[in-house]
Amino acid sequence: MGGAGPALRPCRGTRGARPLKSRLQRLLPALALLLLAAAGAGAARAEPALWRLRDADSTIYLFGTIHLLQPGTPWQTPKIRDAFAGADELWLEADVGLLSTLGPTLRYGLSFGEPLDRLLTPADLARVHDLLVPAGLSPGAINRLRPWLIAIMISTLPSVAAGFDMAAGADMVLEGEARARKIPIHRLESVSDQLRPFAELAPADEIAVLRDALDALDHPEQDDTAALAGYWLAGDEAALAGLLVADPQMGEQGPLYQGLIVDRNAAWTRRIEERLAGSGISFIAVGAGHLVGPDSVIEMLAARGLNAERF
Repeated sequence: MGGAGPALRPCRGTRGARPLKSRLQRLLPALALLLLAAAGAGAARAEPALWRLRDADSTIYLFGTIHLLQPGTPWQTPKIRDAFAGADELWLEADVGLLSTLGPTLRYGLSFGEPLDRLLTPADLARVHDLLVPAGLSPGAINRLRPWLIAIMISTLPSVAAGFDMAAGADMVLEGEARARKIPIHRLESVSDQLRPFAELAPADEIAVLRDALDALDHPEQDDTAALAGYWLAGDEAALAGLLVADPQMGEQGPLYQGLIVDRNAAWTRRIEERLAGSGISFIAVGAGHLVGPDSVIEMLAARGLNAERF
């Protein structure tokens, strides 16, 4: 292992805080990519998946999204447009735009324990520097970050280079349209809720997440970002399922599955059930993987006697 000094705590008003924040802020818009999971099985349809849940005085549309897309990607089919146009309100996972403010990210992403150069081999540390120093982070700043945050940063670099952008993601597009229509926008959770599963990883699992991200860069032919977008556009749930099952961290046996998928789905299911008890038309848009698979929101609703139909 390389040498190391004491871990540095963030301190308001210090001369080093502003450069670290400004450099991180250039990288964080891609943070949402790893928060997207895809899972499930079912027949392919030629449009992104949309479900409908109804009772006597309420209709809830459940739409599976993808958080980063290439600008101009056509995904708003007439069915999706009509469902959204008739909605009284929009629900999203969280205010992903808050990621760029750095508050929650620094809360969970700064290391207050072992610095990175005591956790990685010299070879892995050199690779991290080679990837992130050109993006504007100094070796000292990198050394203060937790492995899970570095893993997200480097895993999104190829997607960003290929033109995938959070601003073009379905969530952000819907939010912009909701603001233009002046309908209420609600959140199912906080940004902290999204980041906590990463921050609560066991130390060995956190290092494994980073090493998997580094290994993936050695196999660019296996990058599934474009495939994920294609499967999502086609509504191909079985293909999306294959991507998740193959993921060593977010698949059912991976360390992120319980916190990132199961626990959040359970919390959202309770919120949706509460909303159904009211009245009106709601459009709920969450990452596509949360609506398919054995631990999906759709299955959890069904277990409560609430059957959402693929619409």
